[in-house]
Amino acid sequence: MAEVTDRDRGQLLLVAGIVLAVLFVALALLVNTAIYTDNVATRDGDAASEPLAYQEGAVSVASGLIEAENEDGDDFGTIESNVRDGFEESLSMLEQRHLQRAATTETGTSGFTEGRHIQQSDGIDNWGVSGADGVRAFSMTLERGSMDSIDIDDEDDPDPFNIDLGDGELEVYLDAENDDDLTVSVDGEVRCRVDASGDVSFDVTDERLDGKPCPLGLSSDLDDDFVGFDNADTVDGEYELIVATTSEPAAPEVSEVLYSVVLDVGIHSPDRSYESRVTVAPGEFDD
Repeated sequence: MAEVTDRDRGQLLLVAGIVLAVLFVALALLVNTAIYTDNVATRDGDAASEPLAYQEGAVSVASGLIEAENEDGDDFGTIESNVRDGFEESLSMLEQRHLQRAATTETGTSGFTEGRHIQQSDGIDNWGVSGADGVRAFSMTLERGSMDSIDIDDEDDPDPFNIDLGDGELEVYLDAENDDDLTVSVDGEVRCRVDASGDVSFDVTDERLDGKPCPLGLSSDLDDDFVGFDNADTVDGEYELIVATTSEPAAPEVSEVLYSVVLDVGIHSPDRSYESRVTVAPGEFDD
């Protein structure tokens, strides 16, 4: 066996020391790189999410104010003033909750659209309103037992209940050719059917019939400025909706409401600026 001298031991210790030093330096570099990468990712993520979180909070506050003030039954001018004041009072709370990086904001309301809340709780009658720019929060409850069974292709059968929404005409009826299923069509094309009994919910702008998806393919931005009902004698039930209009429809129960509000959102921080304009209209079609 070879004899290890003191000189050999010294060389081995020197080599081992060098190897350990290289390993420690490499480990330090890896740790520092990981910390830096995590710091940058977190910092950029926070910076990017702050404006969106703040905007989402502003939209939520505005939506809540619109709904609450509309329910009070005041005239449009009072509703508009209350929503504007309430939103301004909420801005400081939003800033404290969502902005943590010395950001400043330029946020406020820049446009209010008047509307009419139309409803009927003791039946469904024909009515119409012109000058309509949009429709939202439209829901119905249909009494299936009072609806006529209709063969849509039989000229001797009555015409089905018609809802003109400016962006399309809905027909709602019991389809005699399909086991009297409650049927909804748009411009003559069947969109959904349900085998339901009793009272049936039809959330028009949420596009659900008896709780099931009913894609209508419509928009809240109306191509035509007319909204109304026709052939209502073939159905019964109740309904409510909000129409963007200043006209007075010949409907049973009508009240002035705020249809929508435009928010200008501006956020400025040391490293970036964010500006956006958002229209808040709770319950519109998901365009």
